[in-house]
Amino acid sequence: MGGIGGGNLISGNNAIGVYLDGAGVFETVIQANLIGTDIHGTGSLGNGLAGVEANNGAFDNLIGGQTTGLGNVLAYNGLDGVRIRNNSTGNAIFGNSIFGNLETGIDLGTNGITSN
Repeated sequence: MGGIGGGNLISGNNAIGVYLDGAGVFETVIQANLIGTDIHGTGSLGNGLAGVEANNGAFDNLIGGQTTGLGNVLAYNGLDGVRIRNNSTGNAIFGNSIFGNLETGIDLGTNGITSN
């Protein structure tokens, strides 16, 4: 269990902004951060790959929140805003502002756009 406290600027990296990797990664909370933007949350300073990625069995993590002010801004990243991959389950994505990413806003799996 862990968390990334609110108010962080996670931008301008060559790879993934926040990477949750492996089945030992669970119940991590990522809230109220600017991921891929400038300090104002509007200008482009994207990460080279996804803004947030859960991979290899990472489970039950929370990206954003259902209360005002807990959502992240995920924008201008080189792939998706949020990627969920390879047996990563139970990850909740709520209340985020996701825009301007090179690929999709939220990508579930490795097959591109997933229908609801």
